[in-house]
Amino acid sequence: YGYNEIFPFEKIEIDLIYYFIRMRLAMSVTISAHQKQIQPDNHYLVISEKPAWNLLEKLTNIDLNIVHQTFRSICHFSN
Repeated sequence: YGYNEIFPFEKIEIDLIYYFIRMRLAMSVTISAHQKQIQPDNHYLVISEKPAWNLLEKLTNIDLNIVHQTFRSICHFSN
């Protein structure tokens, strides 16, 4: 079972999840940049920075209508 099968999302949650994902990625790259300034020789702290930036860029270029339709469909809501 997936999360939605046990705790079904409400439509508003589905419509907002795209923004939550982007906010979390933005937090990750911001924290990574801050950590890099504090400990520039600790490469482990920035290991996920590049993949996070790549995903942010991809998400920025996706048609928002398709994103909403996809999440709604996966969670068994009609578009």
